This record gives sequence, C-alpha cells and structure tokens, in this order.
Amino acid sequence: TGASIVYSKLLEYGVEVVNGYSGGAVLPLLDQFHVDHPRHALEGASKPIRWITNSNESSAGHIAEGYAKSAPLPPDHDGVTDIPVGVAIATSGPGVTNLITPLQDAICDGVPIVVMCGQAATTAPADAFQ
Repeated sequence: TGASIVYSKLLEYGVEVVNGYSGGAVLPLLDQFHVDHPRHALEGASKPIRWITNSNESSAGHIAEGYAKSAPLPPDHDGVTDIPVGVAIATSGPGVTNLITPLQDAICDGVPIVVMCGQAATTAPADAFQ
C-alpha cells in the first residue's frame, strides 16, 4: 500500500520519531506505526518508528522542529548527510493549515522538517470541506 511504502522510506532514511495528530485521511499510515502491526513481527524487522500523538497539529509541527534542533548528530557526521530531521503527520484540510506556523518557523530558522498530510478521497462529494 502507499502507507506501507511511506513507512518503509521513513525507516530507510533513519527516522526514529514521528509526531502527529490523527484524522481520517491518514489512518492507513498511522496504522503502520502501531506496535501490533504485522510488519513489526517479521523476522529481521527494523526497530519500529516511535509514534507520538500530539494534542493538535500545530504542536506536532513545533515538536518536530524542536526534535530536529536538539537531536544529536551521529559521530561520523560529515556536515551534509545524516542530519536529524523532524517529521510531523496531519490529516487533510484544516489539519494541514494548522501546521503553517511551525513550517514557516522552520523555514526561517533553517530547520529540516518533513510534513506529511493526508488527501481527501477523489470520490469525495463536491461540498466536502476537506
């Protein structure tokens, strides 16, 4: 699934912590983080990414930014790669607009964060607010 691919890429790039706030548009992705998800029981499976549920989307963004600012650099850090990145996940529509302030703050401070959001279904009615 798309959610499985996203989770696998986060693992591939060394993401250890993800902050977020759940919503209908991102539930398949959030399922990937659950400790009881079958992917974590596979032999040789990587250590699961830690999911932290925040009180709102804005908090998730600010916490992702704080994580990126304060996470220790690896001992073999070369100044270009392996930079800790904060990751936040929110649902579509208003969930993503609540991340604008932490996104702008990260841009102004040069802090690496990745924000992912869900997308309303293409089959949603025309008057759906998201």
